[in-house]
Amino acid sequence: MRPELRGVKGLAGVLQRNYDYERFWVTFPLTREDGSPLFGDADRVAQLMVRIINKEGRVEWPVPASMRPSVR
Repeated sequence: MRPELRGVKGLAGVLQRNYDYERFWVTFPLTREDGSPLFGDADRVAQLMVRIINKEGRVEWPVPASMRPSVR
């Protein structure tokens, strides 16, 4: 929803939604639009930051060597 639509009573819902226990699947390509690899040889950790309304969360995970350009 666009931010300005949150103020429309008919679209806002009765209660504010609690995203604390929601699960989301995130997928992303391993290459950029120009074809270059998303991760470089020096990258060891990937970080995903998500912001929903006024809450922000981050998760980190190791980048396996198989996802780095020198291994491919």
